[in-house]
Amino acid sequence: MASYSLPLPSSQASQQTPRKRKRKPTIEESGVSRDEHMLDGAAENTEYSAAITPEERLQRRLAGQPLNEPPPPFPFPHASLPQSPPSPRLSVYSPVGQASSLRSQHLSAMTTLLHKCLQAKDYKRASRALGLILRTETRGRPIDLRHGGLWGIGAEILLRTPSDTRGGSVAREGFERAKTFYDKIALQHPWHRTWPNMTNAQDFKLAMFGLWIFVTCLESKKLQLTSNEAGSENGRDTSDIQLQAKRYELAEAERIAQEMDTLMSTIPFIDDPELTRLRAHVASWTADLLEKVDELEMEVQSDHSRQEQQMEQAWLGIAETEEPATARPPNSKVANARQLASTLLAKLGGSRVDEDSDANDDFMGGSESGS
Repeated sequence: MASYSLPLPSSQASQQTPRKRKRKPTIEESGVSRDEHMLDGAAENTEYSAAITPEERLQRRLAGQPLNEPPPPFPFPHASLPQSPPSPRLSVYSPVGQASSLRSQHLSAMTTLLHKCLQAKDYKRASRALGLILRTETRGRPIDLRHGGLWGIGAEILLRTPSDTRGGSVAREGFERAKTFYDKIALQHPWHRTWPNMTNAQDFKLAMFGLWIFVTCLESKKLQLTSNEAGSENGRDTSDIQLQAKRYELAEAERIAQEMDTLMSTIPFIDDPELTRLRAHVASWTADLLEKVDELEMEVQSDHSRQEQQMEQAWLGIAETEEPATARPPNSKVANARQLASTLLAKLGGSRVDEDSDANDDFMGGSESGS
């Protein structure tokens, strides 16, 4: 069975279960009298000298040992008291270390089961395993979601858990559950000036916006594929289908931008470089969608006008004539969005968005490939 790191802090994860030490026999159990033991110790210190260093003098004084007598045997000055055998009534109980070891074994088994279920896409069992992990206590404290990436695993389970029997597909309902989960843990773990490097609300909000963008692009692709199949069967023009998908994607992009602007107007999100960079890419994404929607609207409008003109000319018996295509005036929203993206990247010391087209394609997840 593969081993996985436990969701514990590094200070606890690095500790191992202490080994049981064999109890040394006491003087009474060994059958040697105390006088003989002291004589043996004195024989071992035959090289005692009257010259005592200041450090030795201080140790002898703290231990109450006279200076004119040889020091006691090793391990002076930290000799332990003679150990007595454990009581028969107490020896039947399990030691404290064994309980800690059993708890660690339980946590290790649940962590392995959680990752195995995730690999098998069995999100229902993974949810149960995660619940058992979160109910486990270490040193009297519950497991922290921020250790071991449990917060990301929890959001993945909420995203993939289906409400029906179609399997673990990403749906809008799952995204809403994951978004609510991110909002809750962001309130539970806010940013703190004393521990700025700890996982906090900034990380949760950044992951939530990234997930929102991913789900939006995925839904737009699914809408285009479904509509293309239906349009090919019904003989419907695909331009209308692509226009509907891009309009939906544009509306979601504007919602994401609006919520990011509201969040980034407060401290500490206003100075977060990763959120600023993501907001710049969202602005560039919005500008590309605005241009695509304008292009599709012109194409759909020209197709409709051409069909109406052909029907009118056929009814009047006039020969078909092609009208010159009219150029659409530039959209001011596109220029504003690109200007905002350039300003935000300049604030971070980066390059312009137009020069980073490859990064934009990766960010959008190839959403233009279906168009």
